[in-house]
Amino acid sequence: MMKIALVLFGSVGFQEKPNNYSDKVLDPEICFESMKNVLLNKFDVDIFIHSWNSPYDEKVSSLYKPKKILIEKQINFETNLNDYSLSYIDFHDEIGDLKYINEKPSEYLKNFIFRTKSRWHSQLKSLELMRDFKIKNKINYEIVIQSRLDLILKYLDLESLNFEYVNLVNAPHQNKHQLFDIFFVSNYENSIKFFDIKDKLNKYPICPTNVLPIFFKDQKINYQKSLKLDDFILHRNLYKYHKINILKKINRFLIARVINILSCIGYFAKKTQLTLNKFIN
Repeated sequence: MMKIALVLFGSVGFQEKPNNYSDKVLDPEICFESMKNVLLNKFDVDIFIHSWNSPYDEKVSSLYKPKKILIEKQINFETNLNDYSLSYIDFHDEIGDLKYINEKPSEYLKNFIFRTKSRWHSQLKSLELMRDFKIKNKINYEIVIQSRLDLILKYLDLESLNFEYVNLVNAPHQNKHQLFDIFFVSNYENSIKFFDIKDKLNKYPICPTNVLPIFFKDQKINYQKSLKLDDFILHRNLYKYHKINILKKINRFLIARVINILSCIGYFAKKTQLTLNKFIN
């Protein structure tokens, strides 16, 4: 059986996308159950977690039973725009939209810097826990999965993947300069290359989805978008997902009823036409 390291990072999840911090924290159990059904019940998995303080700290630890876990108080990261290069200013398409709605681009970008620094810090800390545990215990991880902690998995076919690549979620809504940054599957060697991203963040675009293609190219990391978007749901989007499905079902029901009504109307119209034809003839 393949030995897998599951590296979880980020917050347990919020009901809404937070500007920098939100107290509307989601219960992590539904994400854990999805991980258990898709991964933990099927493979030999060691779990490593970095997260930020929440009311569910003890529950996260008791559910996942990680080999190593670090839960920190949220760090107040520096958000100085002057630290960032303007080389990739063209990637920030949202600036024009922000001005249109009278929102300061500088404030938006500072907030974005805070969230992305928090995100990368968490991913790299969790990777660090995994790497140190591996070295100390001389474990050979054939597969390393890096995932957001607030992610719900519906399906994952590991046997179909090539672990010489970093396997990513194929997200059609991302443009050609972006790669979705919620879930990564690779071998150990490619996973630890992510450590090199830390010292280069100020040279890259702020958004992690824009960072990844540039970073992979710089590091000569091969990747493929081999995972289906429908198999991964952010916890905060779960209820939207159900609402959309319900709306689709209602829509289909209404369309079916309309078709039935039109069919009935057509049937009676045809019957009436035949009756009138007999009467006339």
